[in-house]
Amino acid sequence: MDFWMSWNAWRVGQFSGLRISGPRVFGLRVFGLRSQFALAWIAIGIGTYSTPLCYSQEVDRATQSPIDPAPQQSDKSQAIERWIEQLGDDSYAVRRSASQRLLQAGFDAMDPLQRAASGADPQIAQAAQYLLLQLKPQWTVDSDPPAVRELFRMYGGQPLARREALLQQLITQPQYRTEELGAPVVLARIARLEPEESLSLLAALLLIESPPPTVEGKQSLAESIGTALADCNRSACRLLQLYRTWLQDGSLSITAWQDWMAAHPIESIAPRTAEALQIHQRLARWCGERLMSVDRKQDAADFLQKAMPSIDAKPAIILEWARWAIDHRLPEMTLSLAERLPDAARSDPELGYLIAESLVATGREKEGEEQARQLLERQGVSGAAPDLLERHAIATKLLERRRNAWALAEYERIAEQLDPLIPFHLAPLRTYSSLLMESERWSDGEKLWEPIAQRLQNEPLYAAQVDRSPEKERDTNSSLSNRFLGNYWYFRAKAARDGQTRQQATIGAWKSLPYDTDVLIELAKWSREGEGRSVQQPTEQEVRGALEAAATKLRNRRQRVEQDLRNAGEDRRFYLLLDRADACNQLAWLLANTGGDLQEALASAKQATVDRPKVAAFADTLAAVYWAQGNRPEAIAWQKKAIELEPAGIGYRKTLERYQSQ
Repeated sequence: MDFWMSWNAWRVGQFSGLRISGPRVFGLRVFGLRSQFALAWIAIGIGTYSTPLCYSQEVDRATQSPIDPAPQQSDKSQAIERWIEQLGDDSYAVRRSASQRLLQAGFDAMDPLQRAASGADPQIAQAAQYLLLQLKPQWTVDSDPPAVRELFRMYGGQPLARREALLQQLITQPQYRTEELGAPVVLARIARLEPEESLSLLAALLLIESPPPTVEGKQSLAESIGTALADCNRSACRLLQLYRTWLQDGSLSITAWQDWMAAHPIESIAPRTAEALQIHQRLARWCGERLMSVDRKQDAADFLQKAMPSIDAKPAIILEWARWAIDHRLPEMTLSLAERLPDAARSDPELGYLIAESLVATGREKEGEEQARQLLERQGVSGAAPDLLERHAIATKLLERRRNAWALAEYERIAEQLDPLIPFHLAPLRTYSSLLMESERWSDGEKLWEPIAQRLQNEPLYAAQVDRSPEKERDTNSSLSNRFLGNYWYFRAKAARDGQTRQQATIGAWKSLPYDTDVLIELAKWSREGEGRSVQQPTEQEVRGALEAAATKLRNRRQRVEQDLRNAGEDRRFYLLLDRADACNQLAWLLANTGGDLQEALASAKQATVDRPKVAAFADTLAAVYWAQGNRPEAIAWQKKAIELEPAGIGYRKTLERYQSQ
């Protein structure tokens, strides 16, 4: 090849946008002199034809054949397609002019070039890929909010990891998350324009996984996504078109989603980042959740069953899927997943308990209980300390899953190993104590707290050490040492078989915890019965004053929370609602069990269930209020609701049996 012809081709490549710097060109990292020479030969390959031609002949041909003039807007898309075809023309001048036209078309040429980059003609595909590197996508537009424009101002110049972080930031931070702030539209735009296929798919996935808008907002969001996608035919764009169809009419074609995932296997995603490898699995879960939301449980199960082969048979991934399947009431799927890793099911206690829960949910209760019993007999990895920590962690997870009976059994094993006089061990003991109270095992609770109570009463330094523990008491008017003393006296009072012991223990619990609702209920009950009244026992007036003081404290707490709610942001609002629900629940429980104002109790209990509708204890309290009012049907209905929310709750079924039998 003539040197001057090569040099001129290289110069034309420069004018056509074939620059010598950039992140990646056809697999080559373009840094340094050696890469510049390599890029020069690539430019020569694009700018020349396989048969050597004289440069002067090319100029003569260019002067003899006119180049397409700039088109009108009406036929611009057709002109772009024609220019792309001209990238493979025999004439160098035609190819050069077509490249310049496509670069001038800018944003409008992105989608056609992306299609051409994966086309059958290798010369056109190479030229299209290179031109895509020269185009600078318009990541934001003037209509985007200023905060979003600022976030994505330098998006295109960032490395892959930073761009991925920006996408996650856009969907997780409250200031960008709402539909009015444009996050969905920006994600759709990035799904269309992002050159990395994995990030393009991630943007689409984040948009799909974000909370769906209101009924009124679905149509608006669908239109915005359609505008942002235009006629894009990329994988991510086709995925968002399926999502757009669901937004418009609520239809969810299982076949269409399965076809998309079959056409885009995980192996085709590059680079194979951890996020990219989970795209199929997350999409499968999203589809399953949508089907479950419209009572198509069997369709969801069938759909997920077909997606299961794409799930990596790794313990962490199997465990993640098993959690999800149990949470969405698909226990059969958990059992199928466990069959793929039988060794992991035996060695991982959390997965083992998920299998036991699935067995119970599928009607194989005896097998499930046997599985749980075998898990209790497991050995620690390296002695008592690791086993203690492992059991505490597993018991905590069981409580999160509301498997209180199994958690209680785990804590019983912990209690055998823990030294109750070591403050570091007091946190699991408190949880164990709550479970013993729920199951009404009063004698076991008394034995648990007795050595601690004796030392707190006899060793002031130990009491001071306990109060410095990071496990702080929520009620600032009661120290941690008083909480533990109150626990001991309360269990002792409930376990007592004679009136004198019960009276002494009840007064001790009240002095330690003057605002605790359960202690006050026991005090009021003892005062009403009047059995074995002594000089030490408080009068009825004193008891009534203590009850009113506790109720006032709870009312004030609720009012403070409601004031804070008026100006609270979204992140803080979650915790404030939880705080209000707890205050309302305690107030309702206190009033219902001590002869208080039942109308106020009913309003407070209802508020607690509104703030936290999925908490079984709050439903149990509302049932108790209805029972105190004499409304037996509502009491039974809400007690059943508590059992539905927490099927493994230890005391809820006993309470229901009492309501039904009276």
